[in-house]
Amino acid sequence: MSRILIIDDDEASRQFAESCLRDAGHDVLLATDGEAGISMAASTVPDVVITEELTPGIHGYGVVEAIRANASLSGTRVIVCSMKSYPTDVKQAENAGADRFLSKPYAPETLLQLVAELTGAALPSVVVDVSPSSLKTGAFTRDQMLFNMTATRSTAVGARLRVKFWGTRGSIATPGTGTVRYGGNTSCTEVRFGEHILVLDAGTGLRELGNALLEEFGTRPMRVHIFVGHTHWDHIQGFPFFTPAYVKGNTFMIYSMRGAGKPLERVFRGQMEADYFPVVLTDMQARLRFIELRKPVQIGPVTIRYHYLNHPGIAVGFRIEAGGKSVIYTSDHEPFHRTKPGAAGEKEEHKVTEFAKGADLWIREAQYNEEEYKAKRGWGHSTFDDALNSAAEAGVKQLSIFHHDPLHDDAFMDGVVADLRARARENRWTLEVDAAQEGQTIEL
Repeated sequence: MSRILIIDDDEASRQFAESCLRDAGHDVLLATDGEAGISMAASTVPDVVITEELTPGIHGYGVVEAIRANASLSGTRVIVCSMKSYPTDVKQAENAGADRFLSKPYAPETLLQLVAELTGAALPSVVVDVSPSSLKTGAFTRDQMLFNMTATRSTAVGARLRVKFWGTRGSIATPGTGTVRYGGNTSCTEVRFGEHILVLDAGTGLRELGNALLEEFGTRPMRVHIFVGHTHWDHIQGFPFFTPAYVKGNTFMIYSMRGAGKPLERVFRGQMEADYFPVVLTDMQARLRFIELRKPVQIGPVTIRYHYLNHPGIAVGFRIEAGGKSVIYTSDHEPFHRTKPGAAGEKEEHKVTEFAKGADLWIREAQYNEEEYKAKRGWGHSTFDDALNSAAEAGVKQLSIFHHDPLHDDAFMDGVVADLRARARENRWTLEVDAAQEGQTIEL
């Protein structure tokens, strides 16, 4: 039969596919991350590679691109599988060069049929008896090893994690008298620990942050680390207006995931092309380093980990730990069980909750009430109930809902906060509940 390489970090999912294929007579190879999978594909030349979209390190699209770039693998067919099934993800898999997109959970017959189509192999006369319900098992040992790190490194005496919101709005900036308190700028949050400056997302709030940094540093050079959860417009549109980037001597490290078929730097360069902006990226005189995330980042005593979210395209949330405190930032995210009802979706969502487990502050996107969500299911965003319930389950100390919908003015958000606080009291949950406000500072 055929040689098939499975690249998937989830043990239960990997074993399920392996059992289906081995019982059908195929030779199966296994890898648990993208880099290992690419190396194994190059050395073994499989007939088919089945890669999870959200595999650690190099994500599934990057795996596809690497395989397509290797002439010795010109005959290898590629299936991208995922718990996500947004049209954007299917299209990105196609653009990267994948032959098929397989939505999880799937039946054994579906997997075997795809493999048969791609290889010309005959289907087995007896279909293997493996149920998708086996995806319920497997726990989350690896995720806990990677993400649930409670020990933190020591730092200078007196240093504290400090968070400041510069942009709290989702989708599009909404200035005006109705958004004065909660803010009209799109996503941008500053996190400091001692001398280390981190920025989460580069929406329009980045412009005001840049002005404040210039006033603070004067002629002294600055070094800032900018983490972008995903490169949708409302999360990067402030970067061309970030004045410190035009000042020689400054250094900015920009971290995010590689796009589907497009390097990270090219995304930022693209929004400053002549059709869209009067100056180009190379006009920025500061030192810019674009870093495509493949593993946790250590900046002095500060540890930054990331976890995949359920949003069209590749999106990640961050966990920042320093001085015994932790901040979670997840924007944007639609609970997996919302788009994939059942055990498999619940299990995938549990991973997100585990990622936030025990945090001191969870900055969590929540854009809709339950009635609004009915018309916007599949857009990649959470409801207020989603945010509150997941924060309570994760046992976080403080929840700050974020990425406010453009239609929600200050009065509306006051009502949301009051309702969430009342629900928390009714359930005797001890977590503090608030909504992020532009200019607000939180010290942990």
